[in-house]
Amino acid sequence: MTMKKVLGCIRKADEEFDLIQDGDKICVGVSGGKDSTLLLYCLSLYKKFARVKFDVVGVHIEMGFPNMDFSEVDNFCKKNNIELYHEPSDVYEILKLNKTDDGRLQCSLCSKFKKALVIDGAKKYGCNKVAFAHHGDDAVETGSGKSTLTHAKHNGKYDAFGGIKVLHDDAFIINTDSCASIALEPTYFDKTADYPTGCADNQYLLTVQNCSATMDEDGKIQLVTEDVRNGNGRAIKSKLWSPNRVDKIDAPVNAIFWIMKDPTIPPVVKLKGAALASVMGATLATKTSTAERVAAGTDMNALRIVPYANPFRTYPLVNDYSAFKKLIEEKDVDCYIVNTGDFMGTKCQPADTLGILEDIVEGKATFEKWGNFDDIEIMYDWSGKTADFRPNLEDPEYKAALKSAMQNRVDAVEGFSTAKNGYDKLPDEALEAVKKLVDALS
Repeated sequence: MTMKKVLGCIRKADEEFDLIQDGDKICVGVSGGKDSTLLLYCLSLYKKFARVKFDVVGVHIEMGFPNMDFSEVDNFCKKNNIELYHEPSDVYEILKLNKTDDGRLQCSLCSKFKKALVIDGAKKYGCNKVAFAHHGDDAVETGSGKSTLTHAKHNGKYDAFGGIKVLHDDAFIINTDSCASIALEPTYFDKTADYPTGCADNQYLLTVQNCSATMDEDGKIQLVTEDVRNGNGRAIKSKLWSPNRVDKIDAPVNAIFWIMKDPTIPPVVKLKGAALASVMGATLATKTSTAERVAAGTDMNALRIVPYANPFRTYPLVNDYSAFKKLIEEKDVDCYIVNTGDFMGTKCQPADTLGILEDIVEGKATFEKWGNFDDIEIMYDWSGKTADFRPNLEDPEYKAALKSAMQNRVDAVEGFSTAKNGYDKLPDEALEAVKKLVDALS
């Protein structure tokens, strides 16, 4: 990407979202990496032709890690007349005292310390705004979850039609006869770490759990929503947070999307057979939620199968399987898989997922048969596509990975038949549907 294009993106974001106002002084947190250094440099250039007058400075937190050399960045800033300040800290010493069970430094803890110290530096140097740089790949896990997809504004393109009506991003039921949907909860259950201190959305937090509080300079109690000692704070959030929230949607549901992070599945595929569509939900591949109680040392990024993304089920799995199968088989509900993780090393960006959803809703999506699969169709192009995600079934490595992922689903369905004395056993048709996928890759 050229410097001209980067500056164009900054200008577009500023003008579209009114990010910078006249008289602002912006503090850029500078780690010394390419992303933060580029952001500082670009803002120093952008201020020369921006629509308003503003200033920008850089703040580097000296973490205390051994053998760190920041001289190249210092020289670069001096050469380009950019203000850059250094702030000493004891972060490295603190990290060494708070290692994980297997002896590793905590990256998440380090990140939170850096952010807090940069904000302190911003206040020290008279800044009223702070900017942090992240590569586009860093944003994949932020902005592709079901909550973000549910509450996406789509740049207002549907406002003329009354906007997007939001039922609930997590807790709702679908009537399998009328296909109407009803929210089960009047509020939202959310992570407090998503709401920095001072965030406007905090006014909608009704209660919090597992979260600290402190007193500000005015003697008012403030939540420590980004508590570095505990990343598992939770909050009950008012439904008023979502302006288009409704408690019931009478219009029949016409599509189901299984949101997965399986790296062998393209950004979107369409499932044709009712048994296959339902069993793919029963073998949904995702990552462990921080809301779950897990054993120490659990790899939170490892894929695991969580039937219908519901780890709290208290009834036989076949109940859900039969209900979803009925919607697809008898009510003509379409079923898709969207991959919001990465596809064979290429990140599926939020822009991809939102573009896919918009094309499907607007009737622009074009699907075609995928390889030897009888019941899976694929879409190769969509609005906002960020990369070439075309799968190559002639590639032995990819084909083997895809076959292994489907075999894992076969193993899971077979496991349902024996675990808990067969309590979660699915019909034979479910097993046959996933076995057919493995056979198509043989």
